[in-house]
Amino acid sequence: MREQDDAYRRAKLRVKQIRVWIILGGIYAVMIPVFFFIDITTGGGIEWAHWATLGCLLGFAIHTGVVWAPAFGRQWEDRKIRELMEREGSDAVNTERADTIERP
Repeated sequence: MREQDDAYRRAKLRVKQIRVWIILGGIYAVMIPVFFFIDITTGGGIEWAHWATLGCLLGFAIHTGVVWAPAFGRQWEDRKIRELMEREGSDAVNTERADTIERP
């Protein structure tokens, strides 16, 4: 029962992270054109919209790394190792956890 609760909490947190990432992407997709519209209609001068866009994209890139980097963590490595070993038809495929595979 405890494992199911932990799994549910992790899944719920992951869904929340992905939802926030999608919302931020939508906000940036709307706001960046607004920045350029304001910049063009006010005469611009120093083209501040480029800097605002760069800041937004940098923040979104960092947030993307935080949300999606766990997808390529240790579990992903273990699954990929197992998949490649099975694809090669290796007899060394371990039915236990892939943690037992020696890493360089």
